Formats: sequence, structure tokens, C-alpha cells
Amino acid sequence: MINKIQQYATGKNLLFAAAVFLSGYLFLNTLHHPVSILTIKQLSGGHTILNLLPFYNAAIGYEYIESYTSEAVNIYKRVLIFDVIILIPAYVVFFILSFCYYGRKILPDKKRIISIFFILPIIAALLNLIEDGIIRFLLESQSYHLNKLMTIAGIITTSKLSIFAVCFFLITVCFIISLFQKERDYI
Repeated sequence: MINKIQQYATGKNLLFAAAVFLSGYLFLNTLHHPVSILTIKQLSGGHTILNLLPFYNAAIGYEYIESYTSEAVNIYKRVLIFDVIILIPAYVVFFILSFCYYGRKILPDKKRIISIFFILPIIAALLNLIEDGIIRFLLESQSYHLNKLMTIAGIITTSKLSIFAVCFFLITVCFIISLFQKERDYI
């Protein structure tokens, strides 16, 4: 499988995947429109979406959910759909191509080590899908306080964001190492 992916792990494809991921993320976070986190914040007294909180428990989660107007809830549901259709596939492709691209440069003989890193974005995507489903359910059943489910959603969100941080850290380290290798090759 890694050989198949490596044929697509070119600088051009990596830049394209990064552009799609960054564009989708910026689309959700920087403009006011019908699928905008900024619009949700504006409609809910400054409360963002739960998916972006580094940690929340049931009390914090319900504080946020109760602050959402019906219009904010509808926008939030669209954000969740956008997340599933665009952002999750975009970041999975970006992370896997990045690990493949930089792994080939740094560890050309260690395909097995590189393939281990592939599991990180896949786990993040699975957690993200579960998180989106739970949050969607919690938005629908807003009048009931399902504290255990909200707590689970908070743990999943924290786990997902932690894996994102690890992926970005690893890619940054790989990028820096590849720069030093390139510089060393010129000497």
C-alpha cells in the first residue's frame, strides 16, 4: 500500500492537499456566511463550536449548546456536514502524503516506520466522525442533558485535537530535518 501512496506523494500533490485543507479550514473560520464558525460565534454570544475546544466536560458543553440560537444550531449542522465531506478527507490526505513525502526523504529504507504514522490521521478521522455524530445528536436532543455522552464527546474532541497536534509536530520535524539534509547535501 505504501508504494501505491508514494507514487502520489509528490511536492505538487502535497501542496495541493495542503491548499485544499487550509482553504477549507479558512473558509469555516475566517468569513461570515451560512457555513461559518464566525457566524455561530456571533449568534451565540461568542461561543465557538465544541469541535474546536481543547477540552470540555458536560457542564461546559451544555453551556455552549444552550448558548446556540436555532439559527446557530442549523449553521453548526452545516459545519458538521462540511467537516465530513471536505475537511476530514482533506486532512487525512494531507497528513498521509506529508508522512510519505518526508518519510521517503528522511528514512528511505524504513517504509514500515513511515506506514505506522499513517494510522494517526486515520484514527483522528475516525474520532472526528464519531465526535461529529455525537455532537449532532446532542444538538438534536438539546432539551435533554445527556451528561455522560457530552463528557465522552469532550474526551473524543481532546483526543482528536491531540492527534492533530502530534501530526503537525511530526510533519514540522520532518520538514526541518529534510531542510538540514538538503543543506548538508550542498556542503
